[in-house]
Amino acid sequence: MNDLEILNVFSDLCIESEPKKVKHKVKLKCIKKGCKFSEIVKAKIRRTHQTERYRREQSKRLRAYFRSERAIEHKKRLSNSWKEINKEKWCEENTERSIYFRTRTKNQEK
Repeated sequence: MNDLEILNVFSDLCIESEPKKVKHKVKLKCIKKGCKFSEIVKAKIRRTHQTERYRREQSKRLRAYFRSERAIEHKKRLSNSWKEINKEKWCEENTERSIYFRTRTKNQEK
């Protein structure tokens, strides 16, 4: 296995398992002198940590927003507007229906 293959295997490990556990469990060093393989691995771990932290913060922000009063008011406004739209549609459909039935009954009487 050359350096690249080892790095690919390690990156798969990083993605599949939790980054905190990987950091403490695996300490890889390259056999060659002057190789910066361990530094690459550290950078990879740091990156996964950052993305995890960002995801966590993002989900916290979203949860906080959906709990906030502003979001609740917005939902109410949306639902009210939909109710009004549906009411208008219902009225239009009913008037069309009633006109149709009126004309049909008149035609039958004749």
